[in-house]
Amino acid sequence: MLILPTFRRLLALLLTSLPALPLAAQWNTDPTVANTRVVTATGMQEKQFIVPDYEGGAIVVWEDTRNGQPDIYYDRLDANGLPQWSTPGSYTGKKLCSSNKARTIDRVLADGSGDFFVAWTEVNSNFFDVAVQKIDLDGLPLWGADGVLVCNAANDQYDSDLALDGQGGVYATWLDLRSDPANADGWRTYVQRITSAGTPAWTANGLLLNSNVARPMGLVADNAGGAVIAMLDARNSGISGSGEYNNLDVYAQRINSTGAVQWTANGVVICNQTSNQTRETIRSGGAVVSDNLGGAYICWSDYRNDPNNGLSFPYRADYYAQRIGSNGTVQWAANGIQLCTGTNADLYNTMAVPDGAGGLLAAWHDLRNSPLGAIYVQRVTPAGVRQYTNNGLPVVTGQSHIINYDLSEDGIGNAVIAYDTQNDQIASYRFLVASGQPFGSGTSPICTRPDASVVPAVATDPNGNVFIAWQDYRNNPAQTDLYAYRQPSSALLPISLLWTSGYRSGPQQVQLQWRTSPLEEAVKFGIERSKDGRLFGHIGQQTGQRGQQQFSFNDPQAPAEQTWYYRLSWRTETGEQRYSRQWLVRPTPTGASRLWPNPAGSSTTLFWSGSAGTRQLQLRLTDAQGKLQLQQRWQPGGPGATLHIGTAHLPRGPYFLQVIDGADSKQFPLWLQ
Repeated sequence: MLILPTFRRLLALLLTSLPALPLAAQWNTDPTVANTRVVTATGMQEKQFIVPDYEGGAIVVWEDTRNGQPDIYYDRLDANGLPQWSTPGSYTGKKLCSSNKARTIDRVLADGSGDFFVAWTEVNSNFFDVAVQKIDLDGLPLWGADGVLVCNAANDQYDSDLALDGQGGVYATWLDLRSDPANADGWRTYVQRITSAGTPAWTANGLLLNSNVARPMGLVADNAGGAVIAMLDARNSGISGSGEYNNLDVYAQRINSTGAVQWTANGVVICNQTSNQTRETIRSGGAVVSDNLGGAYICWSDYRNDPNNGLSFPYRADYYAQRIGSNGTVQWAANGIQLCTGTNADLYNTMAVPDGAGGLLAAWHDLRNSPLGAIYVQRVTPAGVRQYTNNGLPVVTGQSHIINYDLSEDGIGNAVIAYDTQNDQIASYRFLVASGQPFGSGTSPICTRPDASVVPAVATDPNGNVFIAWQDYRNNPAQTDLYAYRQPSSALLPISLLWTSGYRSGPQQVQLQWRTSPLEEAVKFGIERSKDGRLFGHIGQQTGQRGQQQFSFNDPQAPAEQTWYYRLSWRTETGEQRYSRQWLVRPTPTGASRLWPNPAGSSTTLFWSGSAGTRQLQLRLTDAQGKLQLQQRWQPGGPGATLHIGTAHLPRGPYFLQVIDGADSKQFPLWLQ
C-alpha cells in the first residue's frame, strides 16, 4: 500500500478528533505555561524565522548548534500546534542539509502557497559562500540534498537576501568580496535568479549590480516578474580616521527576469545627503517594501543631523524613507521624507512592512526618553503623507529595554508587534493600522514564565492569525530552546462562513464554493481574487436570498500554474464594507497521485498519475470508523486524469479514500473542514 507524503500531517488532524488519545503538543494559549514546543534539542536553537503555512499553522526555521558548529533546522506546527516534520515526540526538527558544514541562516521567505525558501551562508575551504533551498508543504527539499550553491567565487560572500520571482523561484542578493584581495570592506552587490527547477538562470556566481563599492540593503519582488534592490553605496565617500566610510549613500536598481537592469547603470540615487546613511534593520527584509506597482519603498537610518556622523558616541540617528516608481523616478522629496527626526536621540532596530493598503508601515526602537526605550511606528501613504503624529506614535513604552521585537501586518487591517520585556518575557501589541490606536486592550501577554524568554519573531497569515516564536531558557539556563504561540484572528464576521472550497475545473478555471449560516436578509457577495493575498480585484458577484446557505462561482481566468487567493466582500445595512477571510487555490499538483485540495470543503479532486489502460478503478471512501460513505468505479484516460469528488453531504472530519487498481491499492487520507 502506498501512503503519500501528506499522510502524516493528515493523520495528526485525525488524532486531534479522537479525545481518547492524549496529545503532548497543541497550541497553548495560557501565557503562564506557554507550552507549545518547537524544538528542545541540546545546544543553542536561535535566530529563528517564522512564516505561515497558509493552512492555519506556521513553519519555523532556526540556527542550531546541537552538533557543535552552527547548522540549520526546520519544522512545521500545523493548525493544531502539532509538529509535522520531527520524529513524533522528539521535538528535534528536521535538518536542512544532508552534509555537515557550518551554516548560518540569512533569510526565510514564504511563497504564499505553503512552500518556502531558506538562504544561508556556509563555510567552504575557509571562505563564506551563499546557498538557497526550497522546501514544500510536506517538508521535502526540492533543490537537492544540500540546496543550490548560489555563489562560491573568490573570498567571502555573505549577508544574502531573497525575493520571489513570481514563477516558483527566487532572486538572491549578497555582499560579495571577490574584488577585494584583503577580504575586508571592498563590498560589491551581486544578484542571481534561481528558477523553480533550482537552476541558476544567469552567469555562474551572479551578476554584478553596481561597479562601485556597495553593499546590499535588501530586495523585493516588483510584482512584474523582476525585483528592486537597494544598496548602500560608497561612490561619494571617503575614509574616516577610524577607517570607516564617512559618506555612504542609498541607491536602487530594478532587474527583470532575464537579468537586464531597468534603470540607470549602477543604480538610481535614493539619498545622497552629505553624511552617512545606513541600514539598521533587525531582520532581513526590513528595509525595502514593495509598492505593488513595480516600485518600492526604501527606508534607512540617517546621520545628517548627527555632529559625529554616526561614527562615534553619542549617536544621533534619524529615520527616512523614499518611494521609487517602476520607471526609476523617486516619488517623494529629494533625499527622502522624515519618518522620525528632531528628537535629538538615537534610534535603531528599524523595521518596515506593507501597511496592507499599498503604503508603508515603519517601526523603530527609540531612546528619546532614555533610559526607558520605546517602540514607535509611522504609516505613510503612497503619496508620501504621514498618517500618525510627527516623529512617530509610541506604541510600546515604559520598558528599560525593548531591543528585540518583530513587526507584521495581519492581513485584516491590524498590525502586530511581538517583543521581549524588561523582565525577559514575551508580549505582543496589536493596533489598528488605519488610526494607530490599539486593537482592544492592545497588549497581550504571550509568555510570562519566570525563565528568560527573549528575541521573538512574528508572522501572520492572510486571515489574521498571529504566530510568535521565541528563544526560551526554561529547560537550561545556558542554552535556548524554541517555543511558539498562536493568537487567533481578530476578524469578526457578521456573516458566519461555515466553509469555503476551490478546485480546478479546467486548465484556466477554478470552481469556488462556500456555505454560510442561513442569511437573515438578501446579500450581494462580491468575489475578489489576488495573486499575493494583499491586492485584490473584483471578478464577479453572487446575490444570496434570505435563508440561502450554499453558493458557487466559476472563475474562468485562473491559470493552473499560479496560486490564487479569494475572498468575499459585501456591504452591511449601514453601507459598511466587510470582507470574509481568505482561502487559496494552489497550482495543479504534479507528480504522485493525490487528493487536492486537502483538507477540503464541499469537494476534492483526485489527480491520477497511474498508468493508462482500459481497466476501471474502484473507489471506496470510508470514515474514521471504517464505514463506507461513497463507492464508485472510474476509468481514467491515463496519467494526468482527474476526478471531481463531491463531499458536501458528509460531516467534517477524517476520511480515507481507497483506490483499487486490480491487485494494487492506494489509500489517501482526506480531511473535510
